Amino acid sequence: MLLGEQREDATTIDTILATKTPGVVTISPSAPIQEALGLMNELRIGAIVASTDGSRIEGILSERDLLVGIDTHGSAYLDRTVAECTTSNVVTATTDDLISHVMDTMTSRRIRHLPITNTGRLVGIISVGDLLLFRLNQLTDPATTPTEQDPS
Repeated sequence: MLLGEQREDATTIDTILATKTPGVVTISPSAPIQEALGLMNELRIGAIVASTDGSRIEGILSERDLLVGIDTHGSAYLDRTVAECTTSNVVTATTDDLISHVMDTMTSRRIRHLPITNTGRLVGIISVGDLLLFRLNQLTDPATTPTEQDPS
């Protein structure tokens, strides 16, 4: 490796998921938006996945979606269903995706919460905070940082 050249870290998203509580909070798309708001507040989460069966992603509702919706539509927004308020074209990653690629995607698309799938089924969600914590741990714990292989 040349001076100043960065090596690709082959760590995958499943490494981060392994450090988190298993599963992901979902809500029925037909649920009232107020139910989603209450659940997100109670659990202190910034996004919730809309799913009828808990494994198929039908949308995602973020704090930003709620803020824009209430600002745009006023209190009438709170009378809508989750399905009416979610982002339906959801960007996802898989458990096998490289953390570095997911970081690039989340940064370039300004995504703060990203659902993770395995064989097409929802298995988790990661946040920018999860990625930041992982990278900080790599910097402070040399045992988690990939090292150069001895060329001999």
